[in-house]
Amino acid sequence: MKDGKCLLVTVILLIIGMTVTAQQKKSDREMFKDGYILKPSEIFFAPPTEKYEPIMPRLYSIEKRRKETIVTFIQPIYFDSQWVTYGYGYQLRDKKSGDTYMVRKYDGDLPMDRLLIVRGCNRKNILISLVFPKLKKKVKVIDIVETPHEKDLTPSNADSKKTYIQNVVVKDYLKKKQGKIYR
Repeated sequence: MKDGKCLLVTVILLIIGMTVTAQQKKSDREMFKDGYILKPSEIFFAPPTEKYEPIMPRLYSIEKRRKETIVTFIQPIYFDSQWVTYGYGYQLRDKKSGDTYMVRKYDGDLPMDRLLIVRGCNRKNILISLVFPKLKKKVKVIDIVETPHEKDLTPSNADSKKTYIQNVVVKDYLKKKQGKIYR
């Protein structure tokens, strides 16, 4: 009898745990309703030299700032109103040391906890920038890896493929500092 009660309690706790987890995950409707619609001033287009390819995001540039590293991706938009999300699972991994640099936020302070909704950009490439901790000077080659994270928003129509860009030679993608423009 004791074993039967223990099994019953275990089953009840398991059901409660699954219910709580299911209640914490947002539904598609909630995610889209709470989505952040990008203002025109927050949308940056990739240069026309970047071919439009409606596939996975691809690396555009790496910028080393004083206290952080900015990694910019080319994100193809293939609908007139499309959601975009880059989650907390993004990381840069130093190939030599194995050090991992976790994403902090979007550059420009876009909300990480909401879907980004891009409107009016069908068949265009936009730029999405993520902020990471500053890479050490000795970092030469990295992998850019998207891993699952409990805070990430994942609509049911999300592609299950995760971003994985291997053997990125940092200096090949460094954004050149522009001089001042005088008029």
